[in-house]
Amino acid sequence: SHVLPSPVKSITRDQSEFTYRDLRLMGQSATNSPLRVIALIDFDAFYAQCETVRLELPADKPLAVQQWRAIIALNYPARDHGLKRGMPVDEVKRLCPSIHLQHVATWREGEASWAYRSDQDKHMSNDKAALEPYRIESRKAFALIESCLPVTSTVLLEKASIDEMYLDLSTYVHDVLLDRYPELLISSRDTEGQYLPLPPATSLDWQEDNILGDQAQSLDWDAVAMNIGAGVIRELRHTVHSKLHYTASAGIASNKMLAKLGAGCKKPNNQTILRTRDVPEFLSSLKYKKIRGLGGQLGTAVEEAFNVTTVADLLPVSLKQMQTLLGADEGTWIYNVIRGREHSEVSTRKLPQSMLSQKTFTPAIANIEKASHWLRMFAAELYDRVVALDTPTLRRRPRTLAVNHHINGRFGPTRSRQATISTGSTMSADLIYELASSKLREISAEAVSWPCAALGVVLSNFVELDTQSLSITTFFKPG
Repeated sequence: SHVLPSPVKSITRDQSEFTYRDLRLMGQSATNSPLRVIALIDFDAFYAQCETVRLELPADKPLAVQQWRAIIALNYPARDHGLKRGMPVDEVKRLCPSIHLQHVATWREGEASWAYRSDQDKHMSNDKAALEPYRIESRKAFALIESCLPVTSTVLLEKASIDEMYLDLSTYVHDVLLDRYPELLISSRDTEGQYLPLPPATSLDWQEDNILGDQAQSLDWDAVAMNIGAGVIRELRHTVHSKLHYTASAGIASNKMLAKLGAGCKKPNNQTILRTRDVPEFLSSLKYKKIRGLGGQLGTAVEEAFNVTTVADLLPVSLKQMQTLLGADEGTWIYNVIRGREHSEVSTRKLPQSMLSQKTFTPAIANIEKASHWLRMFAAELYDRVVALDTPTLRRRPRTLAVNHHINGRFGPTRSRQATISTGSTMSADLIYELASSKLREISAEAVSWPCAALGVVLSNFVELDTQSLSITTFFKPG
């Protein structure tokens, strides 16, 4: 990491703040171009939306997704009643008698697939929560977004989570800018350091978008670029809603960190534009723990070091002070990020790093025979998830399987054993089960293992196999 100088402000009124070099780097989707256009699409209360759509309920009907005796997701109408995730079911019913409670689907021993059930409460110790319905809808929504991009599109896509996707629109917007504004075409590299001419004096149509800052300020190319990007994202959100009935919020900014903060500004079903000029005022109003990467231990370390909670209070701290108290890399990163400088790329990696299936047992299970039933269920779930990744030309397969055994629950001591899955093996639920059983027997023989409070199976180290040649085309080690 390195500290970037602040944008040059001493420019004449007939020049842009941005240079021809900034524009060229934008066309390459370079992470150091101040003209980048990065968006985050974030589906609103996704698990709850999936259930509302599946059950064909009105969008304004309060709904909560239940897993056993706790609430794991709420839609916005339910939140308006003061409900929060993690609340006991009885309290939710008391606060909002009209709420629709939907239990997650479950896997059940002896059955080949997950299902929605009405008797899951009687099988709490034997059923396992299934999130497959939400993964299926997530893949459907992201595939629709990808299919709606222009055929020749240079947009980079990154699935950040089950309900979030980053898009780097920089190269696409660059090409649109050059097409619309021929005066931006550069004939000689000698002019790279020169400032661009200002855009034509015109007002931009932001439609219903949430624009931070003063729109009356003089227009520059970052706003024009984001306006083009905002039109693309708006259209994608409208298409997803019309075809799949899901709403999404979005943030559009010059980097991933700012796009994520923007997406959370005015949920649900809105998009927020964060132009370069609006970043300082926007960030200074935030608590720094809202910034991704500063919500955990690092954020606590900052609070202990400087005894402040807001970005505004942290800005006077010098780079040297931050590096001294927090470490060279961490100090530099924080110094930059609270000023809106963040340069991570939108990664197009499509392989999962790992897949986990696990269960906490209440009461703990007594022996390896009981555990074996659970391994069967884990194997069925993991196989289902692996083959769901297949496309007509590519199969994604794990090279490593691990069994995690917790004698005192998920937060107690863990023992693990792992096995390599041969590339010549035919992937099946039986293969996963046999390998997991072998590893669990090793764990059990090593030390006292029963009763067992939690058990899990992890698949990792995924590779891509070409279905024509069945050769490994890509190899990823888990990060």
